[in-house]
Amino acid sequence: MVGENEKALFWIKKSVEINQEAHWSSEWLHVRILEAKIKGEEFITSDFLLGTNFGTGAKPISSLSADSLNSLMRSISYQLNERVTFIKGENKIVAQLLFDLGNLFFLSYNLNYPFNDPIETYELAKKYGFDDPIIDKRIQAASERKPNKYLHQAKKKVVEAVQMNQPLIYTLIFGIIITTLIVIVINSIKKK
Repeated sequence: MVGENEKALFWIKKSVEINQEAHWSSEWLHVRILEAKIKGEEFITSDFLLGTNFGTGAKPISSLSADSLNSLMRSISYQLNERVTFIKGENKIVAQLLFDLGNLFFLSYNLNYPFNDPIETYELAKKYGFDDPIIDKRIQAASERKPNKYLHQAKKKVVEAVQMNQPLIYTLIFGIIITTLIVIVINSIKKK
């Protein structure tokens, strides 16, 4: 935080040697961030920071497995959380990481990830200074596949209701089954 990036890099590398699993196993990214700061702005890229990129088209692409994408998402989320609390103005590293997080959210976006909105994340990246025109293409592509928010809200309410009233639901299901069996028995008796 005081600008002694070389010293910080030395100590972060030592801490990673001691415990690679600290901070959701995300300190490898902290190392890459410090290395990019030391080497210069041209190293603030997806390729350098993450060892991957998400293509140059309107929609992000990746050959990484779902587990690798989720792991990367956790690492970026943790490292961003560490930074956005005290970095309020434009910051090229935060902007790049937010753009990459938006790409990850885009790749995983469905009703199971309602709070990982790629559009909101891309917009935040722009606020931190991400200015490559690709971001507007990604926002447009994400808006075209964004699930209906009302459908998501309805699904969420159903899930909450089921979770809160499981005994009641089991009783109702049991009641329906018993009623159905009774109707079947009565109909079979009437036929005789």
